[in-house]
Amino acid sequence: ESLSSHPWSDNELQNELERLQQLTKQLNKSLESSGLSALPGTDLDLMQDSQTFIKKAREETDNSRSTLLRIQSNCKTLVQAMSKK
Repeated sequence: ESLSSHPWSDNELQNELERLQQLTKQLNKSLESSGLSALPGTDLDLMQDSQTFIKKAREETDNSRSTLLRIQSNCKTLVQAMSKK
């Protein structure tokens, strides 16, 4: 599903990712204390995945914004052309 279909801001996405990272760390610590491990990867892997996700979300937001601006401009031009006739 496209990220741009969600009405979340960059800050909301960042906050949600940080909250999920914290929950994941807590789960991993709880499991490690019981002799298990929740994640084979490292915190660095999680951080890189999160940064990639945020970067992609921002790119999609920028692309959507550019597309909307082009549509808005095209509509304005069309309305002007139609009102001249």
